[in-house]
Amino acid sequence: MVYLRKLIEEDLVSLWEIAYSQSNPIWKQYDAPYYDDYQHFPNFQEFKLQKSESTLNNSNRLGIFVDDKLVGTVSRYWVCKQTRWMELGICIYDSKFWNSGIGKAAMLQWIDRTFKDYLELEHLGLTTWSGNFGMMKLAEKLRMKKEVHIPKVRYYQGVYYDSIKYGILREEWEEANGHHCQTMETPEEIEGKSLVHWQTWREAYDDLLPAEFQETMTLERCRFFSQKYPENTL
Repeated sequence: MVYLRKLIEEDLVSLWEIAYSQSNPIWKQYDAPYYDDYQHFPNFQEFKLQKSESTLNNSNRLGIFVDDKLVGTVSRYWVCKQTRWMELGICIYDSKFWNSGIGKAAMLQWIDRTFKDYLELEHLGLTTWSGNFGMMKLAEKLRMKKEVHIPKVRYYQGVYYDSIKYGILREEWEEANGHHCQTMETPEEIEGKSLVHWQTWREAYDDLLPAEFQETMTLERCRFFSQKYPENTL
């Protein structure tokens, strides 16, 4: 089950291990590496000291959890708050979970939540670069439109890459996902959703995720998450 929530102190060790404990993590090779702003923390206590305040209970940066395992984060930030221009981001740190549909599931929830949290917004954007094919594919799967394509403005390791901006309007999102966020209310609806989640999860991910992990995704677990998170966004 893919779900989002605020990061709490108990998540810090996991976040450090998958995102900041390595000197040259593979995820940073795709996440705007041309900025050269990655901060490596060889020891957890230093990470906790420097990152706790900005990480914990931050409504603009949520953890992506598969079942109860932290695999990445989603983020949002103002490009210009005065003119109501916001952009979103996502990073799945653990490469075992790349190309598995988890990014799409997380971003569907994140876009929907952001439009609900900021009723004044009419547009949400996402910026990437031509070296990140996964992010470009994800934007297209989310039905975002390519709005800006600026050639050869990202110079990295002797190669010029393009900057690419995607976006979606609130009206486009609501039209495409009109029934995406209905809340389940009756026990029958919750039970039905649990069964659908369990069946589709196994069908979609049996060949993509480790078998030992898939065995933990039981119908009972799906039922638990449907009861805990009745919003139809999981």
